[in-house]
Amino acid sequence: MPSYVVEWCIDVDADSPREAAQQAWETMRRPKSTANVFDVIDPKGETKRIDLQVIWELSQLEKHILDCWPCELADIPLTPEGEFRQAVETLRQKGLIDD
Repeated sequence: MPSYVVEWCIDVDADSPREAAQQAWETMRRPKSTANVFDVIDPKGETKRIDLQVIWELSQLEKHILDCWPCELADIPLTPEGEFRQAVETLRQKGLIDD
């Protein structure tokens, strides 16, 4: 099994390195935290940015599509991460989801 380096960064104003680490840790663990984007470095040194919020939102969109299939969603293809907002807007315009 390969080993990966996973990084999450935040700028913190603090009086000490320990206080800065504590603030970052609390931010990451806070309910509804936005600490969900990570840079993952593979064994070859290549870095990929992973946005877990987008992945989770896509899974919810897929679940919605599958839960109401067949329906008017038949003409909306599942989309890669970069097109998620466009797909959601299409669903809103069709009146199939709201905010």
